[in-house]
Amino acid sequence: MLSKSSFVKGLQCHKQLFMYKNHPELTDPVDAAQQAVFDTGHNVGELATRLFPGGQGIPHEEVDFTRQVELTKEWIKAGMTTIYEAAFAAGGVFARIDILHRGLDGWEIYEVKSSTKVKDVYLSDIAVQYYALEKAGLKVSRACLVTLNSDYRRQGELEIDKLFTIHDLTESTRERQPLIVSQVRAMEEMLATGTMPEVDISPHCHDPYRCAFFGTCHGGIPQPSVFDLANLDKRKAYRLYHAGCVTFDQIPLHEVGFPQQVQIQCTLEKSSRIDRPALQDFLASLWYPLCYLDFETTYMVAVPIFDGTGPYQQVPFQFSLHIQQEQGGPVEHIEFLTDPTGNPQGDFLAKLEQSIPTGACLLAYNMNFEKGRLTELGRQFPEYRAKIYEWQRNMRDLMGPFKAREVYSWQQNGSYSIKEVLPALIPEMSYKDLAIADGGAAAAAYLRMRASSDAEEIARLREGLLVYCKLDTFAMVELLTKLHALAAE
Repeated sequence: MLSKSSFVKGLQCHKQLFMYKNHPELTDPVDAAQQAVFDTGHNVGELATRLFPGGQGIPHEEVDFTRQVELTKEWIKAGMTTIYEAAFAAGGVFARIDILHRGLDGWEIYEVKSSTKVKDVYLSDIAVQYYALEKAGLKVSRACLVTLNSDYRRQGELEIDKLFTIHDLTESTRERQPLIVSQVRAMEEMLATGTMPEVDISPHCHDPYRCAFFGTCHGGIPQPSVFDLANLDKRKAYRLYHAGCVTFDQIPLHEVGFPQQVQIQCTLEKSSRIDRPALQDFLASLWYPLCYLDFETTYMVAVPIFDGTGPYQQVPFQFSLHIQQEQGGPVEHIEFLTDPTGNPQGDFLAKLEQSIPTGACLLAYNMNFEKGRLTELGRQFPEYRAKIYEWQRNMRDLMGPFKAREVYSWQQNGSYSIKEVLPALIPEMSYKDLAIADGGAAAAAYLRMRASSDAEEIARLREGLLVYCKLDTFAMVELLTKLHALAAE
């Protein structure tokens, strides 16, 4: 029997479905980012049940799917109006319904997603649920998708009816039913053969999600390969792969753009590239005092925590600032990490204004991130807008020379992330030994600080955050020193 999730896997690739059913041990490990997505989906789903209060949830960890189906039938027969995680097995499909609600003229399906957008894959998800319910003998009067409302801004207590948007997809769901019938039949027939289908790798391995067996299907490809070329369109990468252009020495340079050409040539030669005139132009665009600036923000927070913020808004809670009065001169360090119990935004801006000298040049790594967060803060705190505009006008991007391949080392592995650039140019410096070593870990540590009542844990997390953010800006100090040296050679 197909589950809702296995059906979606089968839509993406029959080979993925076959391995999911027959070789689950080959599934790629779930990394921290994927787990965060799963956890977010679960939390949003729980919150959405408050749109239809008074219902009961079918247990799905304590009992097997047969009992889940039996309980659903019993509760429907007993006249229950709203059931969370209602389970049905019919027409060869087992489906759980996030929210099943008894309407005036039939049953209503509500599929909850932690996204803010309606995606095509969600329509198939709802359509196969509709199919299972109809096969189980229920009349479905409405099929809806529940998403987060990207326009919602929290003020005080959460307003559940405003946090979510309900999209009525009944018509399109019904239109898809003939297609669902044929798709279910095709998947059943494929599985019945007992033979893994031959499906070569292609862009479908990433669409709509990265395949759960990506590592298995891509495992035999020699490294580095065309798939390791940074920022190369996936369709072009697979086209080159199928044309036999797999390893760097097999790829015609005219088939790829300038950044990929540099990556290929430097990797094959184990060399570096320096465009001194371009680098000198960049260095000439800076002035002093020079402020090396980095923000840490919340990440993957679907349900806004703070007043004035919306779903998935990245709220700054920490900054590190190194200030240099002249080229090669000493640096002063200023840092800010909010009290985790409150809303950080106002204090963050006040400390930033207090710390940045008027008219200073601001240097960030991937400045569009810092600029974006400042724009969001300016909307909420109009009294700071003039100062924010000044900071944004005076900001320069240290990532620029690396992204443009004006400076590139083969040891960057195609990346222009500071995590790769730093050890490539300054081998004695890296992030690998830090307790908190990337922005995602920093965001998670901040949320743990907010939730914790353990003073020792809070102190440990705070220290880890301060060390990490300080390295981000000190790394920029050292990288700029290195760039000046390279430009002068």
